[in-house]
Amino acid sequence: MRNILYYSQLFESKSEYPGFVDPLDFATKAGFRSDEADIIAQWWNNNRGNVKIHYFPFKSTQPIAGVFLGDNDVAINSRMNTPKEIKLFLALHESKHADQYREGDFDPLYFEPVLNDDLALFNRGYNQLETEANDFGVWAMRDLGFNGFIESNERMLRGNELAGKMVFNMMKEDIKKYNPDSFVDLIKAQVL
Repeated sequence: MRNILYYSQLFESKSEYPGFVDPLDFATKAGFRSDEADIIAQWWNNNRGNVKIHYFPFKSTQPIAGVFLGDNDVAINSRMNTPKEIKLFLALHESKHADQYREGDFDPLYFEPVLNDDLALFNRGYNQLETEANDFGVWAMRDLGFNGFIESNERMLRGNELAGKMVFNMMKEDIKKYNPDSFVDLIKAQVL
């Protein structure tokens, strides 16, 4: 199975972001055995083939483990010492955020409320978008056969759904610091 030319390799282009890895390399670098990495790569290419994965150390001093960098790119912080299953979950979760961004949901529900200092509106949007991304990540992990991991860790994986105020405050500080025009500009300034 290792000699299969994956869909993402057919359309690989130079990216403006560092650390591009194909799904097989990502799964391997995350720590999965070769047979598991093959299954993950095949699944990613069949289900998320339009989303590129980047694996590199983030420059941020904040504990940011994963981000989306637009409508077709996700990045996982290679400096974070997290279990392989969490790295995979993060990539899946962030790929859903890329979908949400592509659909036009992120800036009005996530970024603009911070600009307008509207914590209540931010919390509603934050909770909606994070819950949707977590739901997708949980479904995908189960589809990949990680049922036991999800059963043992779902509550922890969904802990970010309760972190709205903390994220709001962190974003306020970083918006003052970087003066971004959009959520993606903010993320780029934080991690690149």
